[in-house]
Amino acid sequence: MTGWVYLEMKLPTDIKILERIYKNYKKDFEGYEADNTIRNNKIYVSIDLQKVAKELKVDKDIVFGRLYYHLNHKFNYQNADKSHVKLLIKRSDYGKDEKGHEINFPYMTSILAGMQYEHRKYQMATVIAIISLVVSVASVLISVFV
Repeated sequence: MTGWVYLEMKLPTDIKILERIYKNYKKDFEGYEADNTIRNNKIYVSIDLQKVAKELKVDKDIVFGRLYYHLNHKFNYQNADKSHVKLLIKRSDYGKDEKGHEINFPYMTSILAGMQYEHRKYQMATVIAIISLVVSVASVLISVFV
């Protein structure tokens, strides 16, 4: 019976996680223009992984793992000047005493836009394939029965 539990649990996709973060923290990102004292810089926005995970109905460590171990590994890069661009940082990684996580919000929105574009492209190809199949089946049925 426990094997079926895994089939029933729907894990959020990378797109769903990033969309949820975008929805929850867009105003925080934009708020920096009006009051630049709300955080140290505009780019990195503090996020509450527990809140995101609760809204997605999964454990916090699932969201953290996807962001920190999977997406960070996939999208982090080093500039020519040897500086690093990271999607998600743990504040403790930078010697801060605070706990928590910060996301590179503009970079995240670029990644999200790319994922959404690829998803739409895949959906469109699938719809075209289904339409082609229906037309083919209809053609065969018409040629056989008419």
